[in-house]
Amino acid sequence: MRVVVCPDSFKGSLSAIQVANIIANAFHEVDEMITVECVPIADGGEGTIDAFYTSLGGTLRAVTVHNPMREKVKASYLVLPDGICVIEMAQSTGLHLVKEELRNPLEATSYGMGEVIRHALDAGYREFVVGIGGSATNDGGYGLLKALGLRFFDEHGEELADDVLALQKLARIDMTEFDARVGESTWNIACDVDNPLLGENGATAVFGPQKGVTIEMHVQLERALAQLANVTAKQVGYAVHEMAGAGAAGGVGMALLAYFSATLKSGIEVVSMTTGLADRMAQADYVITGEGYSDYQTLNGKAPLGVAKLARQKRIPIVLLSGKVAVDSIPALHSYFSMIMPVADEQISTSFAMDNSVDLLFARAKELAQQLKETL
Repeated sequence: MRVVVCPDSFKGSLSAIQVANIIANAFHEVDEMITVECVPIADGGEGTIDAFYTSLGGTLRAVTVHNPMREKVKASYLVLPDGICVIEMAQSTGLHLVKEELRNPLEATSYGMGEVIRHALDAGYREFVVGIGGSATNDGGYGLLKALGLRFFDEHGEELADDVLALQKLARIDMTEFDARVGESTWNIACDVDNPLLGENGATAVFGPQKGVTIEMHVQLERALAQLANVTAKQVGYAVHEMAGAGAAGGVGMALLAYFSATLKSGIEVVSMTTGLADRMAQADYVITGEGYSDYQTLNGKAPLGVAKLARQKRIPIVLLSGKVAVDSIPALHSYFSMIMPVADEQISTSFAMDNSVDLLFARAKELAQQLKETL
């Protein structure tokens, strides 16, 4: 039996690599002759670099940058063997870098991501994959663009302050000092959302609350991002407000679409394409994927769905082995997954499941291995 294991992380509990290894160990305990290939996946957020590094190797390069609250932090980017540079926004600007009580979207900046990009450009790299999930920011890429040389002015010719609300006074953007190497490079953006920048489905409304956006902040931030988008449209010659993915990562999607000529793709599509996932599962008897919690949102482009589509194209049975699965979503999930197996059922609390994730996952994976052996 040959099995390809390609899970996303169980967020807050286990990384994708840990999940894959636990499943592999469980299968080998059932039968050492089972061939298990681990291909951890990600959707562009935290863990994207790990997924690429585990699958393809390469060189990790460390750089000291500023986190969302302007404190120094160590970040890494990955240079793949073929020279493609993988940058994970969460490394420099991730929500996990800021304690919950300190999160302040009025102050949080994407400047650190710009520093990582600048470092990679200085090192000579010109082909990039950039994952933009899991950010702590809602600044429309303002900090990122400033780090790369854009300058922002009000109607009196005064340069704007660094905080995002200063954008409400934005009248002109000066691209004179913008890093020319950005335009000489190729940018493939791994992104798992297609939200526009503004409105009820926009960056602030949908993703802001988890970053600390209050009702009072919402109006101000929406006004600031709208002004940035309006002036940007004049600058680049086309509107970016409603473009799919413009609202990703607090509006960083908009900045990349407008100033980087970037191509936004689903995170799993980028990961699958770069790691050659389709070819690696070609001879598999079964494919196993999963995530921390599966529900109807899984069918809105999350990583396990992308794996399921590849498996279905090759007519390979695919198992969804997730930490928990919403019971009401199971019929819909069965449209894509041959078998659905939650690690923890509804009677087990989430906190208990997370605290005991290793043991629970190992035991459940052993059950799965035995079932698959019997049905092959």
